[in-house]
Amino acid sequence: MSSTGSSKKPISERFCTSDHDVVLKASDGMHFHFYRKNLKVHSEGMLPTGDATEQSTAEPETISLEESSETIDLLLQFMLRQNQPTLQNVSFSAVLALAEAAEKYRVYSVVAPCQVHMREILPQNSLEILAYAGKHRHAELADLAAVPTIKSSLKAVVESLSTISLDLVVSWVPVPYPRGKHFLITACLFKIRYRETWNDAFIHAQESLRMRFSQCYGGCRSAGTLSLHFKGQLGSLLGMDDIFVSVIQNDCRYCSPGLVAWKNEVMMTVKKLAAFSTHSKTWFANRIDGRALEDGESKIYY
Repeated sequence: MSSTGSSKKPISERFCTSDHDVVLKASDGMHFHFYRKNLKVHSEGMLPTGDATEQSTAEPETISLEESSETIDLLLQFMLRQNQPTLQNVSFSAVLALAEAAEKYRVYSVVAPCQVHMREILPQNSLEILAYAGKHRHAELADLAAVPTIKSSLKAVVESLSTISLDLVVSWVPVPYPRGKHFLITACLFKIRYRETWNDAFIHAQESLRMRFSQCYGGCRSAGTLSLHFKGQLGSLLGMDDIFVSVIQNDCRYCSPGLVAWKNEVMMTVKKLAAFSTHSKTWFANRIDGRALEDGESKIYY
């Protein structure tokens, strides 16, 4: 997005109409000429509370926003009578910023395209997507994003969530608390519970492998190699087929059939694991009118 105008007041080339009745100023100083009617129809909160549809003064009011010019440019395009912009070539950081702005200003026509894009790029950026989905209580997206994060350490999860949450230093105590301020602790607790279900399945798979295939009568070492590959690698549960291709000696008539059956059993167990959102149904159920509850509207108990 380029600009026109003086260096003191850069104006978006895309949004530089002369018949505008409001100016939106981005955090980086870019100005956007727009229309109050469009803002009132497509969003909530971008205009001051009690703002009238028609501006009575000759000079359009300038409203300063916290978002960058890139985010505002994308957001406003969804408020025009035109084909919606594609997000295919937009960076993930820009899509995430757009999604957060859409949630903040309740531009619901933007939320869905952002979520579709996030689903398409998974397992990339799974931690950031999980943080976004958990913060705004989008259960289905959270469930999809949570699976790839099994390969991540809890430390990595906390670090990723801290880029979304404004409050990292919180007390880990099981008491009622507002949604917004302590989102990080909530998400981490959900993550621990969720990870434990995977860990239980992982331990069971290892024990089953050890007990059933302690020694191959044909002399092959497929079971032993497989056991070493799984040792300490919880994320191995997500790539069973790839592991078997590289490890199992399919020509062993003694252990191969049993190992394939074991693999299928493990994959079925993983498929039946409870989804991330089920570890706090109350949290993800607390959405009204298509949005997450605001601070003070509800308290979450876990």
